[in-house]
Amino acid sequence: MVALSGLPQHHKVHSLVNAGVDDLISLPVAPQALVTRILGLVNRRRPFVVTSDYTGPDRRRVSRHHPSAPGLLLDVPNTLRLKAAGQYDQGLALRAIATMRAVVDQRRKARHAERVVQTAVSLLPQLRAGYLTDEERAQVRRVALLAGDVGRHHAAGPDTMAANLCATLCDVTDRLDDATPQAQDVQTFEKLVVAFDRLFNGGGETPMTAALATAVRQSSDPA
Repeated sequence: MVALSGLPQHHKVHSLVNAGVDDLISLPVAPQALVTRILGLVNRRRPFVVTSDYTGPDRRRVSRHHPSAPGLLLDVPNTLRLKAAGQYDQGLALRAIATMRAVVDQRRKARHAERVVQTAVSLLPQLRAGYLTDEERAQVRRVALLAGDVGRHHAAGPDTMAANLCATLCDVTDRLDDATPQAQDVQTFEKLVVAFDRLFNGGGETPMTAALATAVRQSSDPA
């Protein structure tokens, strides 16, 4: 996907790049320059990167083999190259796209799960203190949004436990969207985050959630 823009303001360019375009061309553009850019897409389509906030062509200006990004990039189908080479087969192309879309969806779900736990753990000190700023409440809503997206990946499948866990986490998180969250909701949230991390993040515990699990057990023990 190539975006053409005659309004090169920074916020416009930033918005287009974040939409996941393969290339951005400022207008007016000479015909030969346009051909050169298209040939660049034919020969060197950028690999995709998948995060919890962005899915699309890698936007960094470093080599795709840069040591900071091993395993993060996906080589996606380049139908433009196939068409230019006279090798395009619609059936094969659609199957390749469907396969890659499934890979992207799975990776995005994994990134969402990681972000849910990271954000939730960072909010716990404020939640336990019983007061949230507007910015922290926005982060609480972010947890609900990401957990809901993870749950939707499981809603149509046989893994009802995963879908139910996400739905319950969303319900509790909605109640926490308050300047003075209730202590009972905070305790339930802590337990759900531990369960979420164990279910979606490889079955193990990070140092943060291991400490969280210990705190949850201690808070659950009778005095």
